[in-house]
Amino acid sequence: MKLAIKGLRNSIITGWGLSFLYMWFLTDFNVLFFHLLFASTLGGLVSSAALVFYVLPIHFWMSHNELVGLRYYLMVGVIPSIVFIFIPAFTDVTGRLIIESIITYALLGVVLTTVFWFTVYYRKPKRTD
Repeated sequence: MKLAIKGLRNSIITGWGLSFLYMWFLTDFNVLFFHLLFASTLGGLVSSAALVFYVLPIHFWMSHNELVGLRYYLMVGVIPSIVFIFIPAFTDVTGRLIIESIITYALLGVVLTTVFWFTVYYRKPKRTD
């Protein structure tokens, strides 16, 4: 449980940092720091909620079934990027924006689940049963 909380902490910090950099990149580095911090905080809260309510229960299920390979966690990180695009708010945008959103969500999901996996399993000692 301690490792799962440490993995959540590392992933949440990474999500906040990535949303800060992404918002800064979207505004062409020309924005007030307070507005950038506010927007990235909202993005960090969304990624934190996704980690707590999506990744953590799936992590416990996957570790119970001994599916602890990185490839499984990468699939868990990519699935929401495809699902969230079909929320009705995004259906009236152009195809290019949909593709860019899928790629952005997929990259964010892959990075966050990889950070989580590295924290929880990569350096974890092997069980000797």
